[in-house]
Amino acid sequence: IGFVFGEEIQEWQSVDFQHHLIDLRVDDKPSADNFLGEMRCIPIEALADLINHLGERGISLNAGNFISTGAATVPQPFSKGSKVSADFGVLGRIELQFS
Repeated sequence: IGFVFGEEIQEWQSVDFQHHLIDLRVDDKPSADNFLGEMRCIPIEALADLINHLGERGISLNAGNFISTGAATVPQPFSKGSKVSADFGVLGRIELQFS
C-alpha cells in the first residue's frame, strides 16, 4: 500500500465524495470501477468515527498525522514497469511509473 500526499486542496468541502468519479488506469487498460454511493464512505464521517474509536481507548491524534479514509476505486494490480494514472477531476491528477 502506498500513499501520495500533495498540496492542500482549496474548497474541498464542496466535493460530493460519495459520487466523485475517479479515472484510475494501469497500463492504459480500461478504467477501474469506482466505489460510489453507499459503497463509499463520507471521509469526514470516517474521520469522526476514527477519532471517537481512538478516544474511547485513550488514544489521540497529533497535529501532522495523516489519515486514510478508505479506497475510492477497486484496487488494481500492477507490476514492475507499470504506468498508473489517476484523474481525480477537480482534485487533481497523478501519473506514476514503477521501475
